[in-house]
Amino acid sequence: MTNCRHIVFQLVLCTAVSLSWAQTNLQSKDGYVRSEGNAWILGTSLVEKRVRLSNGRFAQISLRNKVSGREYQDGNNPPDEIRFLVNGHDIVASNWRWAFRSEHASQFAQGELQLDVELSSAGLRVSKHYVVYPGTAVI
Repeated sequence: MTNCRHIVFQLVLCTAVSLSWAQTNLQSKDGYVRSEGNAWILGTSLVEKRVRLSNGRFAQISLRNKVSGREYQDGNNPPDEIRFLVNGHDIVASNWRWAFRSEHASQFAQGELQLDVELSSAGLRVSKHYVVYPGTAVI
């Protein structure tokens, strides 16, 4: 009986771990939201935005016009997705590190897609919300 309990516990643990690493993949008309590892891709047939959490930094790594193929993001200096001051300290300072907490994607009545990415650092929790409007170049 002890071996059976041990096996059941391992199965439950494996299931919980795999669910915590589930990938977001949602589509509405030409709009989409998906995650690939530590990056999220949002877009439509007209525009695509990519953000990534890497080494504690949450930044926009690409903003591309899909019609012209033009990339608007400077690959050498990606802007931080979250900026504010905490007790006079700029959170984009080199020693500030974000940790991933969760992600959630949902679809609204008119087909809009929302992605929420929750991060934490130094006792703070923040949620970054993105909304993709299918059929437009608006994120």
